Amino acid sequence: MAGGVESISLVQSPDGENFKTEDWLTEHKPAIWMSMIDTAETVAKRYRIGRDRQDEFAAESQRRNAAAQQRRAFEDEIVPMTVVKEVVDRKTGAKSRRP
Repeated sequence: MAGGVESISLVQSPDGENFKTEDWLTEHKPAIWMSMIDTAETVAKRYRIGRDRQDEFAAESQRRNAAAQQRRAFEDEIVPMTVVKEVVDRKTGAKSRRP
């Protein structure tokens, strides 16, 4: 099983109290904690790929994925999975769990 998600709305600062790290990775592979925003800037500089080209690539990737799903190309690979998330009330700090 594999999965992944990137949400700019959930960007965590390494200085924040809730930022999760792993000691070995922090010591040996510190770049692993680079945010997607910084990754995009690094790609742009290193490979001279501007934002427009990155956006075009991302949009084409999404179009290809949608077309593949429409023709059921991933029917055996993409399956529903129930997960539970922890939700923190910003006003009270109360935590709850929701599917």
